[in-house]
Amino acid sequence: ETLQLPSGGGTLAPLASPSFTGNVGIGTANPDSTLHLKSSATNLPVLKLENTYESGGGTPSVAGNAPIIELYANDSGTGQPDSQELGIIEFRGSNKDTGAEELYTRIVGTNGDANSTGELKFQTQQSNTMTTALTIRGGNVGINNSSPTQRLETNGNAQFNAYDNGSGAGGYYTTKGFQIGNAFDAGLSGGNDDRNAIVWNERGTDLLFGTTNLERLRIDYAGNVGIGVTPETWGTNGDF
Repeated sequence: ETLQLPSGGGTLAPLASPSFTGNVGIGTANPDSTLHLKSSATNLPVLKLENTYESGGGTPSVAGNAPIIELYANDSGTGQPDSQELGIIEFRGSNKDTGAEELYTRIVGTNGDANSTGELKFQTQQSNTMTTALTIRGGNVGINNSSPTQRLETNGNAQFNAYDNGSGAGGYYTTKGFQIGNAFDAGLSGGNDDRNAIVWNERGTDLLFGTTNLERLRIDYAGNVGIGVTPETWGTNGDF
């Protein structure tokens, strides 16, 4: 059955009864999901949830009264097994080459493991396959790692791009930076053991180490090492 509501006013009948099992469309006469909102206007459709509750003195209360979007996977039998998907937010678009609808990114919430550890997985499409790029598991974050056991755990190198000039005004030098990781992922294979751990500065700049907000050790761009001295006094205080 189809129930159409007038857009210009008039008497509205109840939209559905408890036994209603069809789809509802707003902006479309052919909804293909339980609730289908459609618009050809810029930045529409928008789904807005607003809470106007006020606690004494007319001041809006923000503690416990904010609108909620709840995704609930209800297994009324034995409950959800470990690592089950409880809710998914998907980002889809039409493929520019085929025109077909395609899934590009999504956020997945799971119930983790037997220790009631919640998970959020951020997934992106790579070569037509959805790949988990980032996982938040309990209080740990994994990058290219779906089961992080540390506060931050990454499979692969971390690179921090350097500025392209001394003042930083020119923006980031996107092809060179500072890497921490392994020789293989840094492209330093060959003369090096691919398993070697590296702290690697790709640019011709100094590498500094400090404690208590003070410089303690410096390796300059030419390979000289100074301990407890500034570059201007190198060679005068027993440094090397």
